[in-house]
Amino acid sequence: MDADARRRLQRPGLLYARERGPGPRLGDAGRGRGGGVSGRADRRPEHGAYRAHHRAGRGAPRGVPVLRGPLRRDLSPDARVDAQDGAPRCQRRCRGRGGGVEGGRGRTPRPRPISIRCCTDGEKEKVLVGAELRAERLFDRESGRSFIVAFDHGLSLRVPPEAGRPMKIVENVVAGEPDGVLISPGLLERSAHLFAFRGAPLPIVRADFIHMDERVKYLGDRHRVVCTPRDALALGAEAMVMYLVFGPEDGDVFADNVRAIGDTAREAHRAGIPLIVESVLWGSRAADRRDPDLLAYVCRMAAELGADLIKTEYTGDPETMAGVIEGCPVPVLTLGGSRSGPEEAIEAARDAVGAGARGIVFGRNVWQADDPSKMSARLREAVHGAPVGR
Repeated sequence: MDADARRRLQRPGLLYARERGPGPRLGDAGRGRGGGVSGRADRRPEHGAYRAHHRAGRGAPRGVPVLRGPLRRDLSPDARVDAQDGAPRCQRRCRGRGGGVEGGRGRTPRPRPISIRCCTDGEKEKVLVGAELRAERLFDRESGRSFIVAFDHGLSLRVPPEAGRPMKIVENVVAGEPDGVLISPGLLERSAHLFAFRGAPLPIVRADFIHMDERVKYLGDRHRVVCTPRDALALGAEAMVMYLVFGPEDGDVFADNVRAIGDTAREAHRAGIPLIVESVLWGSRAADRRDPDLLAYVCRMAAELGADLIKTEYTGDPETMAGVIEGCPVPVLTLGGSRSGPEEAIEAARDAVGAGARGIVFGRNVWQADDPSKMSARLREAVHGAPVGR
């Protein structure tokens, strides 16, 4: 190489490798066999990420000019170089003794382009396994259905006088042996010991807040996320639940709600925790909370946004409920709604399951019953088709 060509290569931000020929290879000077760069002026530029890829090996190919430092910022976060490890996950398996992509000791290393797809797709497959695994745990192995008790009312609903002793209610709910318990983040943190045994109901955390108490309705429709997927995992939750409320007074509130669902679904899948979306017609402009057409629309929307499971109103009719469920590509659970008589609640559970629902999420009809444990046992039998014990 003549002096002018070498001078053109010598610009800031690049490392240089000795020209092909006898003498030490890149990394031989200063750090032993896997060492660093001697910095001589007659070296050609090496790719920063490529250098990190072969840092553990004996040598590296010459003449691959790219910028020094971490992987380009325009790549997706999942594909960037891990600052602690120095290379994307898809490259780690390539670090043989020879330091080249093909790894052979006596072979000439050949540069291989970095495939962003092999990083992001592989990562996506791994994290989706975690979310799917946790979602399947919510369902009984024999019946394939789930009975969940909800006690997250303190965040958005007016708490009835009977709920004045929340820890006692959680104890009664757990004693009823449901498959899962929907609970607020703070209450889960304080009652974690009640779920800390083999065969205990699985905790499911409420991750957002909406105005539903009549005393604060004058504030208008609002929605806020209060618990991230990482927070939910740190609390020991097996899944998380968020509202998708159709029909608010302000269209921007609904748009923000939709965006929050989509963002949280992606983050939850990266973290490996399933997201249950409670698709309801509770907005100020929603005239009928059980409208089958609108329920089908909002349930399908939640599934399109990335929900793993759907929780929604029972339409009151098995035929129309079957239409809602058929139009949704993910499992659907029905909620219990306001308190009703024991026989009416059990009949609603049976009808929902008969229409194709994969389970129920009942709250006040369980923990406000005269005998919560007995009511849980009856609902569990209605859902699973036979007495099922944990």
